Amino acid sequence: MFVSEINEIENFRNLSGTKFYFDKAMNFIVGKNNIGKTNVMEMKH
Repeated sequence: MFVSEINEIENFRNLSGTKFYFDKAMNFIVGKNNIGKTNVMEMKH
């Protein structure tokens, strides 16, 4: 399964109001410590 985007995140840790768009080839989640990179990976429907 390919996920092309994540829209309308509500009430999930520090990601409320955030949108993500993904490419089919490769994606990186990069940022400073403690901003929610792991939270993106832990999201489940």
